Amino acid sequence: MAMESKETVYFDEEAECARAAVKEVMDMFEGLLGKLQESKKAALQRSMGLKMEQLKAELQQMKGFVNGRRGVEMLLNNGLVLQI
Repeated sequence: MAMESKETVYFDEEAECARAAVKEVMDMFEGLLGKLQESKKAALQRSMGLKMEQLKAELQQMKGFVNGRRGVEMLLNNGLVLQI
């Protein structure tokens, strides 16, 4: 949802909510893995592992957008004029 609002004033708030939600899900997943027997742990990793990796990748993509946008804003705020 946060990436859908990347060009709006709501992006920072939604990005923070997304970061918190991903952290909560990853913590819960890791906690669950820690409680399972090895056979059940392996089964859960096979069934959900790729989804967890996709979630982390999407968060990284969002962080890249945030960092890139902030970098451009800092440059522009410091008086840099981009010539095309």
